[in-house]
Amino acid sequence: MSRHPVLDEDVLLRNGLSRLPVVVLGSSPPAWLSEMCGATGRVLETWPDESPRDAGPLFAAPGLVRAVNQLAGRTVWVARSQNDSRPARVVAALRDLPGDSVVLAEATAAAAHLGATLTVAHAVPRSFAERSVALEEAVERGRTQLATAIRAATSRLSGGSHVHSRLVRIRPHELVGEALDADLLVIGGPRADSGDRAGLVLNCALQHAPCPVLLAPRYPPL
Repeated sequence: MSRHPVLDEDVLLRNGLSRLPVVVLGSSPPAWLSEMCGATGRVLETWPDESPRDAGPLFAAPGLVRAVNQLAGRTVWVARSQNDSRPARVVAALRDLPGDSVVLAEATAAAAHLGATLTVAHAVPRSFAERSVALEEAVERGRTQLATAIRAATSRLSGGSHVHSRLVRIRPHELVGEALDADLLVIGGPRADSGDRAGLVLNCALQHAPCPVLLAPRYPPL
């Protein structure tokens, strides 16, 4: 089966992100994000165009989710407060590949720029019975996707950056919540092509992740 070019991890990691602007929600972008976008020719935009510098009502849950839904299909930076510290730990939460190829590409680009550790994470829900065939298939599928992600990311990371994988038996929304051990979370946003809206996992990340969140466009599986 042929693959759409935008879903090819190597193409994305090499040059695909330069065409994607980064939309900033809430506080001003940190210096490192401005530097990274400037170095790669990416455009930084604010939402809305005349937003106040304080978080204001945008960061009440309904306003934030509404803004994210309106920006479906775009890369979005979400931070509740101004923080110019450089993340040392980047986590990419993957649902599936190639649908999350841009999530992986954004996380890898950030880790490469920062010299940060990259962890590629995937959750297998607890809803599977421990001895079920479906559980074995889900775990094996998760391992395969993580192996693919590690290969793609490793080829782009050097210097002080290291890449790890993490497969956990946990509900996906718990993976991106308050217990997340990260300085930057990269996760897929709503899909623009399907009328998708922020679901439980994305809502949990937006409201409860203990760090800034970078939303990347998701694409449907082929």
